[in-house]
Amino acid sequence: MLELEKCFEEMDITVENIEKAIYQFYQYDAATQQQAHCWLTVAQASPAAWSFCWELLQPNKSIQVQFFGANCLHMKISKYWHELQQEQYEVLKTQLLQQIANYAKGPKIVLTRLCVTLAAFVMHTIPGYWPDPLETVMTMFQQANLPQVEPKQVCVILLEILTVIPEEFFSIHLTQYQKGVIRHELKKGSQHVLPFLQSLMNPSSPEEVYDQAMKCFSSWVQFGLPIYECEPMVEHLFEAIANESLFETAIEALSQVFLHPEAHKYPATILKFVPKVLALEAYLQKSIQENDLEVCQGITRLLSNLAENHTDLILNSTLQGGEQKDQVLSLVKFMMQCTAIPGTFPVDENCSDMTFSFWYVLQDDIVSSDPVKFEVYVPVFAPVYMTLVNVLLTKVQYPSDEVFAGMNNEEKEQFRCYRQDISDTMMYTYGILRESILVNLNSSLQGIIERSSTGNFKWQEIEAMLFLMGSIAESIDLEESVFLPNMFNMLPRLPFTNTILISTTLYTIGYYAEWINCHPDVLPSIIPLILEGMKNPEVAQSATLALKDVAREGQEHLKPFVHGILTASQVVLESGILKSRDSIRLMNCVGYVVSVLPVEEIMQYLNILLTPHMQKLDQLADQEPTAAVKAGILEKIQMLTWLFNSLDTRGEDEIRKEGGEMKVSGKKHSEGPQPVFLILRQVSPIMQKVINKWINDAGIIESICDLLKKCLRTLMDDFDPLVEEVSEMLAQIYCAAAHTPILDLAKQILLLFASDDKHKMTVQSLFLALCNKTLTVAETGARENTDLVEAFMLLLAQLIRKCSTCISFFFNEQCNILGLFQLEIDFCDFTAQPFQILLLFASDDKHKMTVQSLFLALCNKTLTVAETGARENTDLVEAFMLLLAQLIRKCSTCISFFFNEQCNILGLFQLGVVGISLPENGTVKASCSFLSEFITNSCKLPSVKEIILNHGHTLIERILRAIGGDSPRGVIDSMADVILALNRNHCEYFRKCLQGLLSQPDFPNNRVTQQQKEQFVKMVMKERVHKRRLKETVKEFTLMCRGMNGTEYAAQSVGRVVGISLPENGTVKASCSFLSEFITNSCKLPSVKEIILNHGHTLIERILRAIGGDSPRGVIDSMADVILALNRNHCEYFRKCLQGLLSQPDFPNNRVTQQQKEHFVKMVMKERVHKRRLKETVKEFTLMCRGMIGTEYAAQSVGLI
Repeated sequence: MLELEKCFEEMDITVENIEKAIYQFYQYDAATQQQAHCWLTVAQASPAAWSFCWELLQPNKSIQVQFFGANCLHMKISKYWHELQQEQYEVLKTQLLQQIANYAKGPKIVLTRLCVTLAAFVMHTIPGYWPDPLETVMTMFQQANLPQVEPKQVCVILLEILTVIPEEFFSIHLTQYQKGVIRHELKKGSQHVLPFLQSLMNPSSPEEVYDQAMKCFSSWVQFGLPIYECEPMVEHLFEAIANESLFETAIEALSQVFLHPEAHKYPATILKFVPKVLALEAYLQKSIQENDLEVCQGITRLLSNLAENHTDLILNSTLQGGEQKDQVLSLVKFMMQCTAIPGTFPVDENCSDMTFSFWYVLQDDIVSSDPVKFEVYVPVFAPVYMTLVNVLLTKVQYPSDEVFAGMNNEEKEQFRCYRQDISDTMMYTYGILRESILVNLNSSLQGIIERSSTGNFKWQEIEAMLFLMGSIAESIDLEESVFLPNMFNMLPRLPFTNTILISTTLYTIGYYAEWINCHPDVLPSIIPLILEGMKNPEVAQSATLALKDVAREGQEHLKPFVHGILTASQVVLESGILKSRDSIRLMNCVGYVVSVLPVEEIMQYLNILLTPHMQKLDQLADQEPTAAVKAGILEKIQMLTWLFNSLDTRGEDEIRKEGGEMKVSGKKHSEGPQPVFLILRQVSPIMQKVINKWINDAGIIESICDLLKKCLRTLMDDFDPLVEEVSEMLAQIYCAAAHTPILDLAKQILLLFASDDKHKMTVQSLFLALCNKTLTVAETGARENTDLVEAFMLLLAQLIRKCSTCISFFFNEQCNILGLFQLEIDFCDFTAQPFQILLLFASDDKHKMTVQSLFLALCNKTLTVAETGARENTDLVEAFMLLLAQLIRKCSTCISFFFNEQCNILGLFQLGVVGISLPENGTVKASCSFLSEFITNSCKLPSVKEIILNHGHTLIERILRAIGGDSPRGVIDSMADVILALNRNHCEYFRKCLQGLLSQPDFPNNRVTQQQKEQFVKMVMKERVHKRRLKETVKEFTLMCRGMNGTEYAAQSVGRVVGISLPENGTVKASCSFLSEFITNSCKLPSVKEIILNHGHTLIERILRAIGGDSPRGVIDSMADVILALNRNHCEYFRKCLQGLLSQPDFPNNRVTQQQKEHFVKMVMKERVHKRRLKETVKEFTLMCRGMIGTEYAAQSVGLI
């Protein structure tokens, strides 16, 4: 691999080498492809690309080479236009048009790319250099000018050019003003395009021409042509639907018309098209009979796009009455036919799911309407939605056992998601129908029970009814007491002949746990069903989940059923038929159930129930460590852990928590020992045996710590008798093998019992043991144990913050405070609250000299190291700069104490100046942080102020060189912080230095004019308050200095989507939250909408790169929120950008195939309502991009385990 990298690095950029690299890219393995791709990317970006791209387009080259040449030319025009002089424009245009003519006969892939390149040229030259490109192109591409090309082909080429011009408008990166000018010019030019398209869209045209003309029309509709101007062509589109070869293109073009962002402004025009759409009903029925899935899908897509995007028109027409009302209700009826299309999804049909969004949007508009209109809508649409319920009852049913067994895993997963979509749709339906749904389901269930006595029933019908009943559980009022009691009391009479039916029944019971708590009279009907289900391994998961929900919500009502539940639990646990996770969950249920009994009875039951498991755990503890033994131990410990989690006899008292942490004030002691305490006493000797044998196993130790944490949270002060024993055990384990979970448990004990005189010495010993061991680990291998150090720092921070009265108790003469100081400083970049201890003791007279000596020693040593090799020790410089910044910011009253006559203050300042010139971003940012704090506080100390006024010129010069291009763009915001500090605290001195430096020719480089530099000075000096405005000014100037104004990066910077590319998860999530709200509300303001349409391409590219692997997996759900907002509010624009970006080779990386990317686009565009489904799709795609499909993480992510 290294030899390969070296080989590419040494290659000159020549035509011969480019051809060689292209060949290697297409012929060799992935590693070679990656190297070739990187080298070719560099070649494309080089100025030489303007020349060699023409040589690559020669007719004797291979198609791959020709395509690269065309693609290279497109990239240069799109992203490096600033490299051209205006006198070169005409030559470029002539060459480009000539190449399009040369490739008129193909290959098509190259011809299309050249057409796109011409479109990019048009974007950069209209109207200033090329005022009438559309008319010119239409004149040039006439048969008379290209006699060597067939007339049909000439027409197709012209249509291709006219198609990609509006598409390129949305993808190219220009300023908002430039986009506005271009949009105006293109709209003027469209007056030549539309008549031309209309002349071609007729049956007499060749099919290829007709097809391309429709695509071109679709492109211009997306661009924003008024719909009323398109009526004649829409008529031709409806005619083309009957032609099998033109069907797909006609449907797509009509969809663009109905999805037009301003279509809602022309309701009369849309209504003219409704009869045409209704006329397709017969075509749909014919296609259903002939099992033509493509036609069914196309018509359904068209109908859904019309109906879903014009629900306001449907509702307003309902209010109008007459023929208009009849038409829209016929349209709704047509939608119902598409939802009810016969067959099982996705085996027999693949389009009914497209309609679900419409039913959601329509009900949402109805429910959110004002009360007067709502009263009009409900009588009209309630029968429609009741019909929908009956349709969904059919569509949600499982197919026959034979058909279901024949479905592959992908089809089964699609069917599962489809049922979930139906569940969501049913939930929305409840908003209109309310109790009418319960009446329907109740009567249907009653009818099935009556038929079941004769054997005339299908289990699928019952399962579907219960599934939909579970879907509306969250919507039903807890006071409902008419239909639900009857339905639950009917459950025991159902014929349970299938495990899927049993599982659905049990899941439904669990969904209604909160309602059951308010209506405990139904418990006799459901508890036996749950207990029976626990005996069947196939439905044990649903049974234990149902029992857990019912027990947690209605604990106080379970006393009559305790004996039956516990007996059944004991039987199934002893039988060994349950999976590990079901056993653990059942033990959690047992805890809820027995908690309603007196302690004596609890212990009687638990002694019988737990004895076999404790004996088994004891046996496993004696065995030699193996994977099987470990799994057995973990299962038994987790069973006890989850029992302790729910076993609490203190009634309504709740464990007091604060942010997940127990407060220092505990709870009152119980009158007698709690069961958790008694059981823990019994199991402690066994746990000690486990610890002795497995002390080095992080998984076992973590499970034991989890168990003890659950005990502590349940017992609180009742944990008192165990404090000494557990503390000694934790110290023993930690000293033998330092495990991070021990620190979390120890933190809880220290916080809870530090103020208890009885345990002071115990917790103090524990704290000292933790300190000493951690310092020992840090001395020998700290960088390999950063997670341990981080957890320990959090422990210290929590103790200082939440137990401030005990600080002197913990940090006494026995504690190695100096060691803790050094550890804090060494690992400042890993701690949650850096330098807490250092800051705490800086003002403590007892420790002042220690702290000051340490600070001076650190300063002197760091300056010595930096003098000999700052670039080789950037991590040290970064940590030291952060230390200084934190000290100044958080201990400003001690500045004179630290920065005294013994301290080399000038050396520290000069180190900060050096730091902003180092190559690592983190070091630059840390140095800027120190310098901005240093300058902000400089007026407090004359010695510091003198240094600024004597040596600040050097700092300002370094900053300007960094802005000018010497430093990465990612640190420029930090430079702006230093500029702001200088401007606020030394304004006139700063102005003088700035003007003097920028008056020098070619400083910071020769890309900016003197006028631009003067404007920069003026803008900077204005901003002494608004940091955001200053950062924008600096960012704009650095782009000018780097020759990047008008480029993709500039658009990204202005477009404010940088936040989603930052490394901090919180920043990314906050940025996504803003962007999703911004996009959701974009249609309300034309200016905001214009920003989305002009710069949205940048955002979508950033999101795809993030999903492809540039961002952590933890932020992908937030990206999905932005995707959903784009899909809901700018659907077609989003589709176009998505398809365009993902059509690029190796984008977002080379791990996903083009087929996978196309499938991703298809799945994303389907989801405009169901956020959960969209998140699953995005999560699956990001796993593909990261090469993680098939891993354990992937399984967890998609919810399979």
